[in-house]
This record gives sequence, C-alpha cells and structure tokens, in this order.
Amino acid sequence: MTATAAAAMILRTYEEIIDQHDSYTVMNPVQGCPKRCAYCFLKKRNQTGVKPVELASPARTVELLLSSPYYRPGGVLAAYTCTDALATPPNRKHLVGLLGELTQANVTNPLVLISKCAPTPDVVDAVTTARAAGLPVILYLSYSGLGPDVELGIDHHALRRSFALWHGAGVPVVHYWRPFLPQNSTQETMRTVLDTVVGRSACSVAVGLKTPPGAFDQMLALWDGLPADAADADAVWPKEAKQLLETLPAEYGQLVYESNSCALAHVTGRADEAGVWGSDVCASADLCPAGQRRLCRGTWRNPAPIGTPQIEAELARLGLLGTPYTWNQQERQLHLATPVRRADTTSLTYALGARVIAPRQEDDLYWSGRIGGSLPLVTGSTP
Repeated sequence: MTATAAAAMILRTYEEIIDQHDSYTVMNPVQGCPKRCAYCFLKKRNQTGVKPVELASPARTVELLLSSPYYRPGGVLAAYTCTDALATPPNRKHLVGLLGELTQANVTNPLVLISKCAPTPDVVDAVTTARAAGLPVILYLSYSGLGPDVELGIDHHALRRSFALWHGAGVPVVHYWRPFLPQNSTQETMRTVLDTVVGRSACSVAVGLKTPPGAFDQMLALWDGLPADAADADAVWPKEAKQLLETLPAEYGQLVYESNSCALAHVTGRADEAGVWGSDVCASADLCPAGQRRLCRGTWRNPAPIGTPQIEAELARLGLLGTPYTWNQQERQLHLATPVRRADTTSLTYALGARVIAPRQEDDLYWSGRIGGSLPLVTGSTP
C-alpha cells in the first residue's frame, strides 16, 4: 500500500460546520490543514498534514449560520478554525466567496480570521471590501516565537511581515500569542515576538498550552514534565512566561489579555459579554485599560433581572427545554443538572449574560475554558 493510499484510509474527525466556542460562534465549512503544528488540537483528529476538505459552499455556510441556534445578531463570529483560511488556493477562494456571501446577506457581526499564513492581494482586497461594506473583519495572527521543529510548514518570515501588511491595510490585528511552552518562554524569544508585533497590533492574547480531551500524550511530547492535571485547566503556563508577561509588555507598551473574550471586547469597543466581569478570571488575568473597565462596570453594575420565562426560552432555543436547573439571581449563575455540550453552556452564557455551570458531556471534543470557570495552571518547568 502506498503512503498516499494509507493516508486516505485514516479516519478524520470533523466538527459541526456551525458551532459555538468560548469566544465566538464558529463557521467551519472547510476542515483539515496542510500544516503540522505539533500542539494543534486537530492532530488527534487526523486533520493536520492533510488536504483541506470543503464541507459547505460559501452560500450554504451562510444559510447554516443564520439558521443556527448559536447565531446571535451582533455576536462575534470566527471562520475556518479547523484549517487556516490562507493556507491553500482553494481555502483562499472559499474565504473570498464567504466574505461576499456574508456582506450580501447584510451580516454585520465582527468576524475573526485566525492565520499563520501570509495573505495574497485578492484576500486583502476581499477583506477591505467586506469591511467597507459593514462586515468588521479582525485578523488574528498567531505568532509565538516557536520554530519550524514545532510549527512544521509555517513560513515564519512571511508571518512576521503579515503584521505590517494587515496593519497598513487598515485591518485590526490581534496578536495571538499561543501556545506557551518552555521552548519559547525565554526573555530573548519573548522580546523578539514583541519587537515584531508592537505598533502593528491592537493588543495581544497570550494563551498557555491548551490540552483537549485525549491529547495529554501529544502535549507531553512537547513539554517534558507537563502536569497530569493539565486537561482540567484552562491552560498550562511555564512559570517563566507568566513572570515575564508581568513586566515585558508594559516595557513595550503592549496590551496583553489572557482571556480572548476580553480582548475582543476591547477591539470591538463593547463590554464583556462572556460572564467574565467580576469573576476570578477578571480579577486575576486581565489588566484592562481604565476605559474598558469603566465600560464593563457601567454595563454590569445593575444588570437586568432574569426570570424563568427568559431562561426557559433560551433552553428551548437550544433544544434543552426540560433540563433540570437552578437559578441564583444574586450570584447570576445558572446550574444545569444534566451533562450538556460546552457549546450550549457558552451560548447560554452570551444569551443570558450570566455564568452557566453544567457537567460536561462525555463525548465533547472541546477543552476546558475560562468561560466554564477553569483557571490557568502555572508550573515551574524550565527550558
């Protein structure tokens, strides 16, 4: 059997085309990535080092989005989180088509595109055209100072140039600083990253190492001594990186967030919508500008009360009507008694503006996250 034939027999696990993640409603009409980043959550699904597969046309993707219970007018969207939208010519063609279909449908939700690849002129034109038509596209450029031994197939020179390119085109850029491993937690590497992104990005989102269910051995191969309870944490951090983030960004004048939803609130000029304000996450992780804190404080100082009809209407929207629950108005917490997908608890969080707690459904592919109450785990491993 040839290597190509053997590869074709490998079972690839696909996500729903429309789903809900911690920070956004996601559209994944194309899945599978030719790149082979060693930490990627797609690796356990046999979706790295493969040809991307189109599961829905741009027009069909928009139909599915607008009919999904996870779609909220005004809510943040993300596209192509199970591939890189800029990695291949067919991916880029699909992206250009999707931007056109979204604007034609008068969708004005903020739209996040996450990439490690350089854009082509047609993609830049499509993004700037969509923004001019009222679709606020935001570029997340994922650059963490890791080398080609970890991020296989990535042209890091082109990635670094992309910051200036998108910034010069007037497109908001968020620097996605993830993951942190012992290998890129040195002062030298972190300064190299900051030298690249400062002045060319609105802020950074710094994320430790995420460990999806079943991926502990994959991450252990990258980080010798990874704590056994890594999968229960929002993310695992080398102590060195955590300590340097307390001083280096301020020296450079770079705003760094640890919760992505808060970075999005800052970039889009809105208050927290993910139940972060007033929580342990808010107190411990995000050093927001004073104006952002005033905005969140003003929005959540006297939140509107939530009654049974509103809760049950939102449960019905997700097909969860009849699920036993308790509601604590004072703490603004909804507790579901039976296991549900993280997508559903997250969607309820945004719809109600409340913390939603529920047992995790066993077959859920999504990792623990801050919107579900998990906190970072900091360990003293050294490079």
